[in-house]
Amino acid sequence: MKTRHKFLIGFIILAVFVLIAWIFLFEFAVYTSDAYIRGNWAAISPRVKGHVQAVHIVNNQHVEKDQLMIELEEYPYQLVLNVRKATLEQNIAQLKLTQVKYDNAIESMKIIANQYNLALDKKKRYKTLWMEQAESKQKYQDVLQELDVIKVKLTEAMENTKYWQAAVGEQSTVIDAARARVALAEYNLSMCKLKAPNPGYVNNMYVRPGDYAVVGEPMFGIVETTEWWVEANYKECYVGKIKPGQKVLIHTDLYPFRLFKGEVVSIGTGIKRSDDKNTALPYIKPTIDWVRLQYRFPVRIKFTDLPPDVKPRMGADVRTLIWVW
Repeated sequence: MKTRHKFLIGFIILAVFVLIAWIFLFEFAVYTSDAYIRGNWAAISPRVKGHVQAVHIVNNQHVEKDQLMIELEEYPYQLVLNVRKATLEQNIAQLKLTQVKYDNAIESMKIIANQYNLALDKKKRYKTLWMEQAESKQKYQDVLQELDVIKVKLTEAMENTKYWQAAVGEQSTVIDAARARVALAEYNLSMCKLKAPNPGYVNNMYVRPGDYAVVGEPMFGIVETTEWWVEANYKECYVGKIKPGQKVLIHTDLYPFRLFKGEVVSIGTGIKRSDDKNTALPYIKPTIDWVRLQYRFPVRIKFTDLPPDVKPRMGADVRTLIWVW
């Protein structure tokens, strides 16, 4: 009988302890072990294709911003640039020649326009003389015929001027396009040198001279050292209690005997409910809680007062406890 009493008392104490722990974890703090360290990550992929000529970094090396990492073969891109520059020079020379013809057309039109004005004055003068019978009708008709001839020449000169003016504009457009091709060729040539976009550590880099680089295909990555945070996935029953600014205790297996402080920055407002290829929303695998599968929402937590000797690593497991009272 005493044994039964002891068992009952022990069960009651255990139940009370579990109840207190449950109330504490639900009302005063929320905990999850589904968390990990995150950092900014850049996948380094070439913008031009070609064979790797030189490699200036090794795996896990720290690099600074704009540090040279990989050199691709430049010779084919240098040849393209040379051709583009030569074409541009030809186009510029052609523009100069076209401009000269346009200027000549303008001068010729001015001369014929002066002749036309003189012919108009001559017509008026001979018309007066003919009406006063000081000149014959035949002479007046010859003056009119001369005016018609000059008028035709002036029309042709004006059309010729318009033609060469349009040619100058067209050639200027050709030069603009040629300059753009030169700029693109210079850009492609400069892209043969792959430089670090931000400071960080080279990761998963096994590129060697002779490898072939494909446009847009990642060759390795850089884990940036500018910012670290924790992404903790909390069950939906806890999300309503979590607010930005709440204090957090952080534990990571990287430093198993140390606790770090953090602060809630933001809470995810949407997740996917199916693991499809759409990446617009994050998918977090739901966890079994009795019968119903609870979905989880990502909570972003920043480190506060991170000691200088601590070096976070992207993807490391983390456990977080958020004070929600």
